[in-house]
Amino acid sequence: MKIAENVAKMIVAEISGAISQPTNLMDETGRIIASTDPTRIGTIHDGAYRAIREDLDCLIVRTDDEYSGSRIGINLPIHYGGEVIGVIGVTGDNYDELSRYVKLIRTTTETMLRDKLSLVPAMDAEERRQHFLEKLLFAPEKMEESLLAELGSRCGVDVSAEYYTAVIRPLAPAEGNAASVENIVTAIRRKGQGALVYTALRYAVLLLPAGKADDLRQWLRELKRNDEGAGPALAIGYDGEKRIGYGLREAFSRARDACRVAQLCRREEPLCWDDLVIELLLPGVTGQTREMYLKKVFKDQDKQQLQRWHELLSVFYACDGSIERTAERLFTHKNTVQYQLRKIAEYTGYDPRKLNNAAVFQIALMLLGDI
Repeated sequence: MKIAENVAKMIVAEISGAISQPTNLMDETGRIIASTDPTRIGTIHDGAYRAIREDLDCLIVRTDDEYSGSRIGINLPIHYGGEVIGVIGVTGDNYDELSRYVKLIRTTTETMLRDKLSLVPAMDAEERRQHFLEKLLFAPEKMEESLLAELGSRCGVDVSAEYYTAVIRPLAPAEGNAASVENIVTAIRRKGQGALVYTALRYAVLLLPAGKADDLRQWLRELKRNDEGAGPALAIGYDGEKRIGYGLREAFSRARDACRVAQLCRREEPLCWDDLVIELLLPGVTGQTREMYLKKVFKDQDKQQLQRWHELLSVFYACDGSIERTAERLFTHKNTVQYQLRKIAEYTGYDPRKLNNAAVFQIALMLLGDI
């Protein structure tokens, strides 16, 4: 296994900062891949190569010309996963002082490697997978592609494969919310098909291999129907694009926004980010603002009447404001449609037939959701 250069740089910075000595890190071939002296990066450290080849516990270099590319100091092979994967070298002729740091240097280096590579031995397979997915989706620092691929393979995640991404959460946060999330995860795993799932406190992130779902929306609908306890009231948002590797971060961001819209609008139908336009403004709307807006538009109208208005206005705008087509869709007379629209205008003070009032009702319909 190779040490990624960005990880090597972090290790060198940590060690040199702790002991205030020039520090280098060499890979398994003896090449310096990180150093406090940038001019040495890329050169071969023959002393380090000998330490690796002869499996030495420690190599002390006493003169600058003792080994090609080497300087006075100590060099400690780094063990990981039962093999030597590199050497950490500290420059200086104060051998007695440096020898006191040997354990600290080796322990710090190997601990940082375990942390950066997300392979803490105490973790079971699922914990490692969760830890890896967390770094893949959220860590501010990005790993090199080769390292990302290797770590993913150790956790059962193929980062070169294409995935669809969805975010799923209970519609109404309440007591037992965490259990609902657990049930969502259980339902996903029961459905199988190679789905990966990252579990957060209030939501689950689904990564579904692209080849497993010709119709993602239908796959998610079936998940809702067959969840057996995940709860029928789930907010689901998803990204319609297939993505790989760190591209899943953008997919997650889009799916999360779509899920927030679904939650705010009480939508039980899975929402695709690609289908959202004005709705993308809604995730910033608080529950308090939602209630205030609906009260301003519909006053204190009862739920039964709101449901009737919701159906009428939804069809009316779907028919581009055509009274005749609306009447046909609702199996009623066009005079009845006119009468009902007029009653809405009288009650609310906003006329749904006027263009400048249409946006008021469009937003209200989105906030009402599936009432």
